[in-house]
Amino acid sequence: MIYITGTGTGITFNEANYPLDIEPNIFAKRRTMLGEQREVLRLTLLGTYADVAAVFVDNAQFGREVDEPILDDNGQPTDITQTVHYDLSEYSKAGDIIDHRDGRITVYMGKPTEKELLEQAFDQMLLNILEV
Repeated sequence: MIYITGTGTGITFNEANYPLDIEPNIFAKRRTMLGEQREVLRLTLLGTYADVAAVFVDNAQFGREVDEPILDDNGQPTDITQTVHYDLSEYSKAGDIIDHRDGRITVYMGKPTEKELLEQAFDQMLLNILEV
């Protein structure tokens, strides 16, 4: 399950197979997005285009909940599971959204490039100087 925090608190999307179990529904790789090479996360969800487009914007706070087995003393999985939360908010640049027209929506979220991070830091330093 993909959960949204911050301005979209309480919104969740179920993951969908992409496509039909051939590839994982969440997949990270490097690709060109927004004119730059960056690490990109592809999320395939069940929902409407409008709902996905409303929450997967720049700087969206989101993550993934996964039920994982609890390991025994020997490191072997047991029948008992626990819900583990993985924060994915480092993928903060909104990219393309694809409507597969069968209830699946794929959204691409990218990590900021080093240049973008330096620009953000510089802008923040300027704001701090101007406030003094």
